[in-house]
Amino acid sequence: MHIRFNDLKSYDRAGGCNHFPVGQARCDGRTTRMADRPSHCSGFPISDPVIHEDGDRFYWCGLYGMKDVGIDRIVRLGRSWAYAPELILNGLETETMGFDRSRRCYQLLHKGERPSDLEFTLQGSRDNPVVNPAFFTGH
Repeated sequence: MHIRFNDLKSYDRAGGCNHFPVGQARCDGRTTRMADRPSHCSGFPISDPVIHEDGDRFYWCGLYGMKDVGIDRIVRLGRSWAYAPELILNGLETETMGFDRSRRCYQLLHKGERPSDLEFTLQGSRDNPVVNPAFFTGH
C-alpha cells in the first residue's frame, strides 16, 4: 500500500489542519488560516520509504521539518541516524542495546545502580558521522 501526496507545490507555504474543537478559528473546516492555533501538517511520506513489518503491524520512520540549512548538513544528519556510529562503552555497569533508529538515540541499560560516571566512545567517521547524538538510559 502506498500513500502519497503528489501536490508538492503546497509545501512552499506554511499551513496545517484545524484541530476542532480546540482550534475554533474560522476556516473551511479542515485547513487552518491562523498560525497561533493548534494544528498539524501532513504526516505521510512524499517519497517511497522503507516499510517495516512487525507481526501484523506495518510502519515507516520519517522526519519532516522546515529549516533553512544546506543539503550537505541535512545529508550528514540523516547519515548519523541511518548509519549511526558504533558506541563503545568503558566500564561494566552499563551495556549498550544499540542505536534505535525509530527513536534516533542510543539505548543504554544500567545493570544495577545508575553509575555516577559514564564513559564511552562513538566511532564516528565520514560515513558514520556523529551529529548531536541522543541517549536513553534505563534499568
